[in-house]
Amino acid sequence: MLGALGITPIVVDVFDSDALAQAIATTRPDVVIHQLMDLPSAPGSPGYPAAQEANRRLRIEGTRNLVQAAKMARVRRAIAQSIAFVYAPGEGMHTEDDPLDLAARACVS
Repeated sequence: MLGALGITPIVVDVFDSDALAQAIATTRPDVVIHQLMDLPSAPGSPGYPAAQEANRRLRIEGTRNLVQAAKMARVRRAIAQSIAFVYAPGEGMHTEDDPLDLAARACVS
């Protein structure tokens, strides 16, 4: 399906900074979209602590490698996904200008 859209997927280990830099330099993208995440376990499940550690490593080391590779290839734009559970209840997507849910209870696990 991707090929039909003119897209050539490349699989690379984000922890292999040299291979990642080569992949980005070779493809010469206009934009890099950061979608790095590793959350296979739900909160409270047996694998959750290990999953959190894997995700932390991916977010720190993987993001550093991705941004460094993009900068080396002179990529002009980067987009990063994120998540926040801080907005007041409402429909649809939020922006930074939307009100926060100041009555929310703390969630500690």
